[in-house]
Amino acid sequence: MLPSPGYKDEYDAGLDVCLIALNCGPAKTTLRSDETLPVGASFEHAGCYIFVREATENAMGQIYVGQTRYFDSRFNGYKRVDDYSDGWVMLIHQSTKPGFDEADIQHLEFLLIDHFKEQCFGSNFTIENKQSGTPSVGHSTVHTQMEAVRDLVVHHLKSTFSLSLYRPSMDTTRLQVIQAESGLSKRQRKRYKLIIERDPKTQLFRVKAGSLVVDHDHVAFWHHKQIHRRLKKTGVFGPTKRMDGRTKDLNYREVEEDWVAMNLSEIAGAFANNNNPSSISWKDVHGNDLQYAKLKSAQEGQMDE
Repeated sequence: MLPSPGYKDEYDAGLDVCLIALNCGPAKTTLRSDETLPVGASFEHAGCYIFVREATENAMGQIYVGQTRYFDSRFNGYKRVDDYSDGWVMLIHQSTKPGFDEADIQHLEFLLIDHFKEQCFGSNFTIENKQSGTPSVGHSTVHTQMEAVRDLVVHHLKSTFSLSLYRPSMDTTRLQVIQAESGLSKRQRKRYKLIIERDPKTQLFRVKAGSLVVDHDHVAFWHHKQIHRRLKKTGVFGPTKRMDGRTKDLNYREVEEDWVAMNLSEIAGAFANNNNPSSISWKDVHGNDLQYAKLKSAQEGQMDE
C-alpha cells in the first residue's frame, strides 16, 4: 500500500508522460472522485497500467501489466482491482487526451512484460501475465520512445517507490536444471540442445547461453514465430551453423545470452520448432526423464484448457 494520501503522481515533461500510482480497493474510488487531486483526470486517458503487491515474509509479491484505450471503462468493475486491494496500481499515460496510440501502447506493454519477467526470475515476485510480450509493428521511432518511457517507469519503481523487486534477492539454490536435445540421430530432423533453469516459485524458465536452437521458424503458433524472429533479430541467437553432411533443415544457431520464458510452450515453439512441448523428451542433469505435466507452469495449464 502507498502511504497517506494513498497516491503519488510524477510527470516527465521531456517525454510528456504522467505516472499516477494509487491504492487499490475502496481508497481508489475516494481518490479519483476528489476533484482537487490529479487522479481523476488520469482515468480519461489511454495507456498501460501495472498492478503491484509488495512481497512480505509470508507471501510472494505480484506484478501484472495491462493496456487499455480508456482507463475509466477498464477499471469500472475490474476484478483485479479487488484482487490487489492491499496493493496499488500505476497508470502510465500522456498528458494530452487520448494519449498514446495503438502502436505505443502495444510496444510499451511488451517492454514492461519482458522487463518484469526477467526481473522476477529467481526473486520473491511473480508476474501474472501468461505469455511474453509481443512487440509493436510500428515504426522504430515508436520503439525508441517507448523504451524511454519504460526506463522512466523502472527508475521511479526503484527510487520513488523503493519496490523490493529491485533489491538483490536472486535465490539460485531453488533452480532446477532441465535439458532437451535432438538432431544427433539421423532419424531426428531438427537440431537443438536446450539447457534451461526452471524457477518453481515464480514458474518462469530461463534458457541458458550456449544452448542450440532450430534455425527456422516453421512452428504453427504465431506468438512463437514472433519470439524466434525477434531473438534472431536482436542477436540473442547467433549466426546460422550447419551440421556436416546433413540437410538444411538441421541448421541451428547458438543462444548467445540468457532469455527468460513465461512457459515451456514458448521455449518448445521458438527454440525447438515444436508445437507440442509434451512430445519433447525433457531430462534432468543426470539424464533422467522428467514429466512435462510436472514441469509446466500454472499459466501454461490455463492456456492448455
